Amino acid sequence: MERKFIILIILFLTGCYITGPIDDEEYFEGGYFFKTTMGDYEVYRSSRYVAVKFVEGITPGKAEKLTKEHYLTPVTMMYHENDPRNWDELLEARIIIMRLPSEGRLENYLSNYPRNKVHCFGDLPEVQFCLPTFSLDKKGGPESRIYINDEIIESSPHPIDSLKHIVDEYGLELLQETDWGNYYNYKFRIGHNSPMYTLDLANELFDMHLFNWATPNKWVYIKPGSYDVY
Repeated sequence: MERKFIILIILFLTGCYITGPIDDEEYFEGGYFFKTTMGDYEVYRSSRYVAVKFVEGITPGKAEKLTKEHYLTPVTMMYHENDPRNWDELLEARIIIMRLPSEGRLENYLSNYPRNKVHCFGDLPEVQFCLPTFSLDKKGGPESRIYINDEIIESSPHPIDSLKHIVDEYGLELLQETDWGNYYNYKFRIGHNSPMYTLDLANELFDMHLFNWATPNKWVYIKPGSYDVY
């Protein structure tokens, strides 16, 4: 009872609200899609696991404190066992997979875009992003998990100067540009002023005539001997 009360106070102070406790059991919400050149495929959003990245320069002690204050638990990819790495190592990772507390609701943790105010854990100044994780099916086995970060990888026949209006409109930060002669590969990071989070934004860019394709940067389980990448 005391633990639930503390969580309620924390979420209230950060501008998040709980309408009631949820079950420990993970469930999956459909209606999310990855657009690919081979067609769209549906994925399912997890209610229990999120992908987190803290801002550069945060101390291990501060990151650990915020994680504990919000009752999040760092876990390993795919199998979701407690992560044995220390906080120095966790902060060097591209993303940290975290399990929500049983009393926590996903909406109280995810970053909101644009991030003009602190609504939830994911909007705290110390948090670069807190994004949902997905599964290819509602079973959620290790081989079905998909994790994304705040980066979008794109291919375009146009040089970056021709895409400046898109970069500005969507609050993107250019991380990498590769000229392949007939086309360019880009890696962008969504910013606090971006109108939506990674998956939605990648899908919107995919539908533009300016790009050959666009996809979130993601991690998936690769079976031995398999080269399937979603």
